Amino acid sequence: MVLSVPDCSGATFSNPVLHKRLEIIMTALQDHPGCSLPQACRSRAALKAAYRFFDNPETSVAHFLPAFVRPAVRILATACLVLVVHDSTSFNFTHLTSASGLGYLNNSASARGIHLHSSLLLNEDCDLAGLAHLHFWVRQNFRAETDEQIHKLPIEEKESFKWLLGVRAVHAAFQALKSQGQERLPKLIHIMDREGDIHEVFAEVQQLGHEAVIRDSQNRRVEADQPDQFDHARQRVARQQSLGRMELLVPLKDGGFRLAVVEVRSSRVRLRPAETKHKRRQPIDLWLIEVREIGLIPAGEEAVQWWLWTTLPAGKMCQVERVLRYYRARWRVEDYHRMVKTGCKVEKLRLQEADALMKVIAMQAWVATQVLRLRDAAKQEPNQDCEKYFSEQEWKTLWVRQHGRAWQPSDGKPTLAEVAKWLGRLGGHLGRDSDGLPGAELLGRGIYALSLLLEGREIALAELGLPTEAAKGKAELGS
Repeated sequence: MVLSVPDCSGATFSNPVLHKRLEIIMTALQDHPGCSLPQACRSRAALKAAYRFFDNPETSVAHFLPAFVRPAVRILATACLVLVVHDSTSFNFTHLTSASGLGYLNNSASARGIHLHSSLLLNEDCDLAGLAHLHFWVRQNFRAETDEQIHKLPIEEKESFKWLLGVRAVHAAFQALKSQGQERLPKLIHIMDREGDIHEVFAEVQQLGHEAVIRDSQNRRVEADQPDQFDHARQRVARQQSLGRMELLVPLKDGGFRLAVVEVRSSRVRLRPAETKHKRRQPIDLWLIEVREIGLIPAGEEAVQWWLWTTLPAGKMCQVERVLRYYRARWRVEDYHRMVKTGCKVEKLRLQEADALMKVIAMQAWVATQVLRLRDAAKQEPNQDCEKYFSEQEWKTLWVRQHGRAWQPSDGKPTLAEVAKWLGRLGGHLGRDSDGLPGAELLGRGIYALSLLLEGREIALAELGLPTEAAKGKAELGS
């Protein structure tokens, strides 16, 4: 297989048959990224079995999600630190006019769909390891409460509770390693955008012994130098002496990037929530980093200005640079969302129940991470052995398609980057030297095209009366 199958034994099904069915469905989806379920399942019997799986109340996302999380945790079990990137997205299924269980997406009375909050695991070099948690929800009603009423609600009754669910789920996944005899666990660093700027999130992260880097969304009240006096965080950090300057690549509105020179400041502050408004909140010590662009700003572009909260030390320039490097890993979740939506095309699903849609989206989320990992591996270690990701039959089929003849030992085994380029060509990549390696979406299309080539090869062998790979597999099982 081009992509690795999840650890289906980790699913918490009571019926062992469901573990095998999950593996079969996942293999079909991974071989056909972006295809409909009828295309991926290949036969009416397989499609019917998949529908039965989705209709089974014992196959909720919570039941099979551990099968997706275990491999990523296992990859990072011995790492010194792990980056956990959290973010949310939504899926529009308004076209499914008869579907049940869908909710509101925004302020539109007609738009219907599902919301998803994902947590991804990355190593210290920001390489994607896989999924850590998935949380689905639907909005059954428009919000009736005022902003003041919302502020008074406990976090458990707000949608923002999703951030705590992600943090807790990741903590539990790594704590499970202790039951397997592992004493030292990786340090977890949570990366979130402005929506994660929540007092309870900071408190939860510190209580669990984790770290966090979170984009600032509000100018919080902090203690001043004088007793019983208060200041505001952004004004306090702005008064600090500059730690230095650095250059950042920032996106242009019309595409591409520009080089921005920024000045960096930081300040250690103690959050002091207003007791009359937030009686349950306690003071929290954090660092606030300010990144402000200096010099001439190109016409039509906005100046870079970031504020980042962090529990990590940030009093020196080298420490700030590390925090910024961690935060810039957040783009990986945007990359993942794009692959789920456009690469795996989940918004084109035709299932008529929200629960079934959630199950397929969760499965496609796994597929998306695996395609991204293949793309990243080809870029980062282009000369590694291609058989780490491709079977001999797969890369030899791609060789014939690329060169118009059978592979010979004198040709030498191709590298991973070479095979990835050939796979990208199947997906529409031009393959010119100046084009670089194909992206995840093109690789996904190539994987599907490769599955058709392999199926055609099987048909040709059968027509010639020669043993097919499927027949060889059955023979090996029988022996």
